[in-house]
Amino acid sequence: VEVMKNLVSALLSVIPGMASIGLLLSLVFYIFAVMFTSLFKDLWRDGDGPLEFNYFGTIWDSLFTCFQFMTLDDWNPIVREVMTERSWAWLPFITFIIFSGFIIVNLLIAVICDAVSMLQDLEREKLTGGFYQGESDDDDDSFPNEIDNQMMEANSKRR
Repeated sequence: VEVMKNLVSALLSVIPGMASIGLLLSLVFYIFAVMFTSLFKDLWRDGDGPLEFNYFGTIWDSLFTCFQFMTLDDWNPIVREVMTERSWAWLPFITFIIFSGFIIVNLLIAVICDAVSMLQDLEREKLTGGFYQGESDDDDDSFPNEIDNQMMEANSKRR
């Protein structure tokens, strides 16, 4: 129960960072949705164009299509349909996928991992009686390393 309480408190402490990343993702979505709408809305032509569906007719259609791209859910047929009319269209689509699907999502994962790491440091400090300082600027870092070695030896003897 204590571990779960600590984990929840660590995750709650990173909410401001996650909110900032969410705002950044929203900004990226909006910029690319406006760009996709202005570049590709004329490809629909009431079902007579090269697109099977109206992916980019309005800003809302483009936002939904951007969400589909971000989740990597069946995005390649859409890109191929657009590329039949505009061969250069792969560039903005791939750029959006790299920004949203890889960079932003990895930032979210990094913030969560940082919270879990902070939780682990707090547990280590609690186990060592407050002697563990983590990484410090002092020249004498041997004391925390000795404690880490002793903890590893004690854990290996238990197994």
